Amino acid sequence: MADATLPVTPAATMAQLSRHSTAIKVLAVVMIVAGIFAIVQPMAFELFAEKVLGWVLVFVGLTRAFTAWSGHGFGEFLLQLLFGILVIIGGMYLLWNPIGGLESLTIVLTAFMLVEGISKLAMSFHNKEAAGFLAFSGMVSLLIGVLLFANLQTAWTWAIGLLIGIDLVFGGFSLLTFGSAMKRLAAARS
Repeated sequence: MADATLPVTPAATMAQLSRHSTAIKVLAVVMIVAGIFAIVQPMAFELFAEKVLGWVLVFVGLTRAFTAWSGHGFGEFLLQLLFGILVIIGGMYLLWNPIGGLESLTIVLTAFMLVEGISKLAMSFHNKEAAGFLAFSGMVSLLIGVLLFANLQTAWTWAIGLLIGIDLVFGGFSLLTFGSAMKRLAAARS
């Protein structure tokens, strides 16, 4: 007798689900290891991530600049070209001035956390169903923003790496749980 809570799925799909669960578990372990590295060595991780981001921005900017001609009219062409050039400049700034780039990213992160915290707290007054969760999440974001702001002179040496590391570890464990659930589902349906 089939379990009524599980959807009926063809056997071929279950085999794919099982294969994908292994790939998801591998990705999860990589995320956890990268997250631990980022927490233990935040500055090294930040510099690595900044270099990767710099190259990605240069590539995106070049792509945008080269495809600007596909726009509709001269105004759109010019806007796309300028956007591409600005993205290239941003990427080059991160590559040429890693410390200045980290300081700038930390200031942006601080502002984001402060604004996000305040907006979540404001939303918690208008959303009765999720008021507690929104208020808690808003307080955490606001607390992180205040801590970063209070330590802005040195936060660039640890903040981005630490926060990304924590996110990677929790995201990795979430994926690991998801991959295991997929494997169990595939085994139950086989």
